[in-house]
Amino acid sequence: MLSGSLRKRAYFYLLMITLLAGILGWGITAWLLERSSQQLLIDQQQRVLQRTDDLLGNELRHLATEAKRLAMAEAAARQPLLQGASKIRFALWQDSAGHPQLGFLREGERIRAMHAQDWPWWLSFSASSRPLSGPHIIWQNALPVLTRQIPTGNAGRLLIGQPLDAAARTALERSVGAALLFSPTRPVAQPSRRLLSSASGAPLFVSTEPDPLLQQWLTERNRTLLLAIPLLAALLCAAVALLIERLILRRLTQLSRLAISPGEGSAPLPRWPVRGRDEFDTLALSLNAMADQLRHSQHRLFDEVRRDGLTRLGNRKRLIELLDRHIPALQETPQLTLALLLVDLDEFKVVNDSLGHERGDRVLALVAKRLMNLARGSDSLFRLGGDEFAILCLLPHQSQGAERLAERVLQDMDHHPLLFDNTAVQLSASIGVAYYQPALSSSELLRNADLAMYEAKRLGRRHYRIYSDAMHHSVSERLHAEQALRQALHEQQLEVWFQPILDTRDGSVVMVEALVRWPRDQGYVPPSDFIALAEETGLIIPMGIWIARQALCALPALREHWPELNLNINLSVLQLMQPDLVPRLCTLVDECAVPHSAVHFELTESLFAEQNEFLINQLRQLSDAGFKVHLDDFGTGYSSLERLLTLPIDTLKLDRSFTQTLELGDERLVKAVLLISQEMDMQVIAEGVETEKEMQRLRALGCHLMQGYLFAKPMPLPEIREWLARHGAPRAPPPMVRIPQRPDPVPNPPSH
Repeated sequence: MLSGSLRKRAYFYLLMITLLAGILGWGITAWLLERSSQQLLIDQQQRVLQRTDDLLGNELRHLATEAKRLAMAEAAARQPLLQGASKIRFALWQDSAGHPQLGFLREGERIRAMHAQDWPWWLSFSASSRPLSGPHIIWQNALPVLTRQIPTGNAGRLLIGQPLDAAARTALERSVGAALLFSPTRPVAQPSRRLLSSASGAPLFVSTEPDPLLQQWLTERNRTLLLAIPLLAALLCAAVALLIERLILRRLTQLSRLAISPGEGSAPLPRWPVRGRDEFDTLALSLNAMADQLRHSQHRLFDEVRRDGLTRLGNRKRLIELLDRHIPALQETPQLTLALLLVDLDEFKVVNDSLGHERGDRVLALVAKRLMNLARGSDSLFRLGGDEFAILCLLPHQSQGAERLAERVLQDMDHHPLLFDNTAVQLSASIGVAYYQPALSSSELLRNADLAMYEAKRLGRRHYRIYSDAMHHSVSERLHAEQALRQALHEQQLEVWFQPILDTRDGSVVMVEALVRWPRDQGYVPPSDFIALAEETGLIIPMGIWIARQALCALPALREHWPELNLNINLSVLQLMQPDLVPRLCTLVDECAVPHSAVHFELTESLFAEQNEFLINQLRQLSDAGFKVHLDDFGTGYSSLERLLTLPIDTLKLDRSFTQTLELGDERLVKAVLLISQEMDMQVIAEGVETEKEMQRLRALGCHLMQGYLFAKPMPLPEIREWLARHGAPRAPPPMVRIPQRPDPVPNPPSH
C-alpha cells in the first residue's frame, strides 16, 4: 500500500535531504558568521584607529598653531606665551648653530625653566643639524613624544611637543572608546595604523584590541543563529512534509485506496473525486473514464456470460440464477408455482450433418424465434446448449399453462416446417415438464425436467411428459444399461447372429440377415431394448460398424455351401448421416474380400418419411458403389409412393404386421404391396412368417422370398454354418425348415 511504501520513502528522503541541507547550511552559516564577525571586529578597530588618527591630527594642528605664535615672540616673553598655550607640553629653542638656548616644561599648571642637560633626549635631538618639517615622533625610553619644529626669526629653531604618557594616553583612549597600544613597529596580530615618522627613523604605530562587548555580542549572535538553523530546518521539513501530505500523498492515498477497492469483494466501482485542474484531477478524470468503460464492460460481460451467443437467449447460468431468485419467493407466495419446460429437438444431429453446422445454427436461431412467439410475455426462454431449450413459467398454483404451452410447441413444429433458403425443415421435439415442489433446489428442478424430457424421447418423440417420482427408477436403470452397453461394446461382448432368407420356390438360401445379440446376466437382452438405447446415446454408430465388420468377415465362410449367398446388414439413421459412411463400408467389404453385390443394406421406411436430400444422396452413393438397398418394414411408415420411383430401392420387406393379416383371411394389404413391387420391378421379402398357412398364402399371391421362425430362427455363426451345411443343396418341393434344436434365447425378437 501507499502508506507502507511511498509515504515512508518520501518522508525518509525528505528527512535525509533536510538533514544534509541542515548540516551543509549550518557549516556554511558558521563560516559566514565567523567571517562577518571578524570583519566587523576589524572594521570596529579600523574605526578606532581612524578616530585616533583624527584626534592626534587635531592635537598636532593645535600644536603647530601654538608653535607659530611662540616662534614670533621674543625670548623675554616666551614664558607667558607658553603659559597661554595649553596644548604645548614643552618648548625648546635652538639657535642657528644648533645649540639649545632655553627650554620650558609644563608640569600641570606650573611652568618651569629647564636646560638641555635636563632632558637627555634633547642632546640627540639638538645634535641633528637637519631641520625637520612637519610633526614627528621622538621615542624616549619607549615613550612616544609628539613634536613640531618651527624656524624662528633669528634663524633658530623652536621644538615644541607633548609626550604621549599615561595621562595623555588615557585621555585619548577615553575619547576613542578603546584601549590603544603605541609601538615603533607594526603589530602582527592586530590591525594597526602608522601615524607619524620619527626623527630617529622609528615611526609611531597605533593598534587596538577588539571591543570585548562587540566580541561578546557577536559570539552570542552567532550561537543563536547556529542554534536556530536546526530548528528552522525542522520547521521547514515539517512544513514541506505537511504540504506534500496535503497536496500529494493524501490525495494519492485516496486515489490508491479507491483504485484497489473494486478488488475487494463485489463492491461497485468507485468514483475518484475531482477538485480542480491539477495533475491529480487529470488522473482522476482518466480513472473515472476507465471505470466507466470497465463498468460498461462488466455489464456487457455479465450479460454475455448469461446469454447464448447464437440465439441471444439466456443460457444455463442465467436459468439457474432465475431459479435461485424465484424459489425463495415461492415460499412466501404459495398461490404461485414455477414450471420448467425442457424442449429438445429430435435427431437434430441429422439436420446438422445434412445441412452443415452453419445452416444448422440458422435453424436453431429460427427455432428460438418460434419459441418466443409461442411463449407468453411473462415466460423466460433459454438455450441450454446444442438443440436443447428451456422455458421458465411463473403460473398460478394448479394451473395447466405449462401443458398447454408444450402442446402448442409440438403442434406448431408438426404443422409449420421451418423455411429458409427455399428449404423446408421439418422438426419435432420432446418436451419435459417439471413443476416446483417445496424443498426443491434449482438443480433438482432442472434435473426433474431433464428426466421428464428423456422419458418423452423414450416414448417415441413428438411427446411431452410431466415429471413424476417414478421416473427416477427408470432413468437409473437406463443409465446403468447405457454404461453396461458401452462396456459390452468396448470388451466385444456383443454377438452377431444370422437368420436365413429362403426362396420358397426351390428351398434355396438366398440371403442371411445379420442381427446383434447382447448376452447379459445369464440371458440375452431383447434387441428392442438396447437398440433403441444405442440410437439415443449414439452408440449405434460404433456398434453398427462393429456388426458390419463381424458379419462381412464371416460371409466367406458362410458361402462355402452357398456361393451365391448374400448378406443383409441393417443401417440406422445415425449411421446413414455420417458423411464418411459409404467409403468406410467399401473399405470393410474390400478388406473381407466380399463382392459389393453380395452385400445388401436394410433401411427402415421411416428414414424417408421426410424429404432429406442428404439421406437420399447417401442412398444413391450406396447404390452407385454396387450395394443393394432394401426398404425394411414397408407399409408401416408414411413414405410417398411417388418418392419410391426416385429412390434406388431394390427390395421391399413386407412387415410382420402385414403377414399376420393373412391368418385372419385379409389379403388386401399384401396384394397391394405385391402389386406395387411388380409394377416397380422390385423383389418382396415377407418377414415374420411363422405358420404354414402364411407361407402358402404368400406363395399363392406371388411372394416367394420369406424369412421367419417357420424356416429358421436367428443363430450364432457356428450354428448357422451347420444349418447351411445341412441345407447345402436346393430341393423340390421347397423345404419347410423347422426350428433348430438349440432354443433361441430371445423369444419373438424383432427383425433387428
